[in-house]
Amino acid sequence: MATSPLFTNYLLNGAVGDAVLALVAFLISRYLRQTAGRALLAVVLVTAGGFYVGFAATAGAGAGWVTLELAQAVVLAALAVLGLRRSPYWLAAGWALHPFWDIPLHLWGPGHAFAPERPTPSPT
Repeated sequence: MATSPLFTNYLLNGAVGDAVLALVAFLISRYLRQTAGRALLAVVLVTAGGFYVGFAATAGAGAGWVTLELAQAVVLAALAVLGLRRSPYWLAAGWALHPFWDIPLHLWGPGHAFAPERPTPSPT
């Protein structure tokens, strides 16, 4: 199980990164094209899901893990497409579900063996 500072670091980094992404998407939607912000959020969501497929495949995690990660990526991609074509709430659902996949499976669970860790700042 992850230590409390590491867990806090993951959550804080994710929240800050997502807030910056949401702000950029909002500004793009407001000043360029209304659907461009949604498209940015959809592309990043699909990419985030796809990275874990690549992590599992390149780490030699086995066909079962790769299939499980691929299923997760397909679900996120479906939510992204629904968010583009229908309601933006589907995109919000995809972004809300993403940490519920990452944290239990990759931070605490067996996926920790192949998901790369973010470097934590060393005390100076």
